[in-house]
Amino acid sequence: MASGDIFLCEDCSKQFNARGGYNRHRKTHSKPYPCDKCARRFALRSDLKRHALARHRLGQSKYDCSVETCTFKATRKDNLRQHIRQIHPTHFSKQERGTKQRDLLLSLESAETSAKTRTRQQPLLLPTMLQAASTGNIPLLVSTLDAGIDLSMEADDGSTALHCAVKTNQLDMIQFLIRMGAELETRNLKWRTPLYEAVLSRHQPTIALLVASGAKLTKELADNMISTDQFELIRSTVHHIEGNRDISRQEKSPDEVSFLHKLVSGSQTDFDWNSEREHHILRRIITQDCTSILSHLLDSGKLNPNFRFRSSSSLLHIAAMRGCTKTLKLLLTCKNTVVNRRDRAGYIPLERAAHHGHLDLIQILLADERIGYEEMEKNKRSLLRASAFGRQWSMVDFLLSSKAESAAFESTPSKTTTLTKEEAMGIVRRLLSYKDFSINEKDRDERTLLHIAAQHDDASLVELLLDHDDVQVNSMDNRGEAALNVAAQSGSCRALQSLLKHEDVGINYRSYDGSTALHDAVWKNQISAVQLLLNHKDINPELHTISGSTALDLAKRYGRTEIVNLLEAYGAKGSISNEKQPIAPPNEVIPTDNCIGGMQNTDETDLNFDISTFLDLDFEAEMEDVGSSEDTVDSRYHNGSFRPW
Repeated sequence: MASGDIFLCEDCSKQFNARGGYNRHRKTHSKPYPCDKCARRFALRSDLKRHALARHRLGQSKYDCSVETCTFKATRKDNLRQHIRQIHPTHFSKQERGTKQRDLLLSLESAETSAKTRTRQQPLLLPTMLQAASTGNIPLLVSTLDAGIDLSMEADDGSTALHCAVKTNQLDMIQFLIRMGAELETRNLKWRTPLYEAVLSRHQPTIALLVASGAKLTKELADNMISTDQFELIRSTVHHIEGNRDISRQEKSPDEVSFLHKLVSGSQTDFDWNSEREHHILRRIITQDCTSILSHLLDSGKLNPNFRFRSSSSLLHIAAMRGCTKTLKLLLTCKNTVVNRRDRAGYIPLERAAHHGHLDLIQILLADERIGYEEMEKNKRSLLRASAFGRQWSMVDFLLSSKAESAAFESTPSKTTTLTKEEAMGIVRRLLSYKDFSINEKDRDERTLLHIAAQHDDASLVELLLDHDDVQVNSMDNRGEAALNVAAQSGSCRALQSLLKHEDVGINYRSYDGSTALHDAVWKNQISAVQLLLNHKDINPELHTISGSTALDLAKRYGRTEIVNLLEAYGAKGSISNEKQPIAPPNEVIPTDNCIGGMQNTDETDLNFDISTFLDLDFEAEMEDVGSSEDTVDSRYHNGSFRPW
């Protein structure tokens, strides 16, 4: 090597004069030392060892902070040293501590002494007993017991000797501890029993031994086994348990435990997927990509691949929405899976995947011979709508381009790329010029792209849409709300400013319940939005809602003091019945005299809209607890946006 050689890191451009320093630095990127118990990786073997001792070892002692009023405990001395430097730098006087180095050393010595003397009985023997249990050293453990230490004593992390023996799969030690009366159901600070630790270690003989000794399968343990998709482990564990006792007959057996029994040993008729508990567990299996459990349910005939949740969404719909690639592929392997069934909102799985921007799932679906490119062409308009209303511009680009035609023949699914604002707006322009797509296209809630842009404060999209002559700036959704109302509720000030500049914007338009954009901004306590609305030349702050309330009435009722001051400075007035209404304290609501059942009586003849439209709306819809992304009903009715008047 020449004396002037420079080694340049390709990942971060750092330079090194020596190959050794360069190689050490490269490991900070490659991290060649993975932890076999979690997903973390390390650049140095010493870091991996320290991580394993600190995070995955049971029965470890902690070091107390030497400051009397501080309850901090550290698993490592260097962490305690850092704590003392940062939290207690001036706790000791200069005369007391001498030098900073001596102060730290004394604090650490005090902490180490505290860690050793904290227990009541034979304090030095507890770490020895736990170490003996971890290593399987029965004679050493017997000597600690002979010295008078209690077998049930716990380390700082709440672990007992049995926890430690189970963690390292010391079968002889486990048998010995159980014979000596070790408690099987003691939980450590992570709320884990010894059986839970055995399951996490995936050690079948240890699990069998604990179960044979009477260890219980807890709800938390069953939940972990389901969430981590450990079907073979579930099968063997349940068989071990059934060999000793019938968990299906346990009184008040947790839902998850009962489910595991039926999963392994139950018949097709044992499952009631429409029951609340099994409905909930099935949703988790789908959304967490638990394909080994799902595969068993499908192969054994215990689950119909076309099962529909209460929202009428099928398993395929949920997988398409949540981006569950493995689950989607598994469901498509079932020959009798109906791939183009529509849910309650009228969407097929292909459209759900498009709405949520799962380009890889779109390609997988298109590759299925039951769907194919022809199905995409047949539903292209609805797919474009679903993608656009989900603001998935990469998906729109995919559908508009020639990439879609070859997608069914690509072996490796594409991933959605991140677009710049200019690229996204370019795709929107292409979409608006597409012959089968209208700028005033509406989704199932009758929202337009302008509504969506206003809700997300996408000023660039709002301005692009408003530049089109055909845009209907006051188009109302199924609640009678225009984009201006949505922007006011969401506090989308940039979008609101763009909307207010449009000459046709309906500043005083009212929704089906009589509220204007100003009412919505007041109700949601969007102070900046209120200021922008009051600055508009045509604003009328004295319009009434269906309950007879003006914007000032609402501000007082909901304790919006700053907004009250803004409205009064503008000259706004309350209704006659409420003009003496006091301002409510924060987080409280002052009821009005004419309020009956949460709605105020008022003369409906002064409202400039058809109230029958409002009364005919169906606001009762079932919410499926898969998350707001399932879109079973207008999400705004269930996130606190449904007005209480």
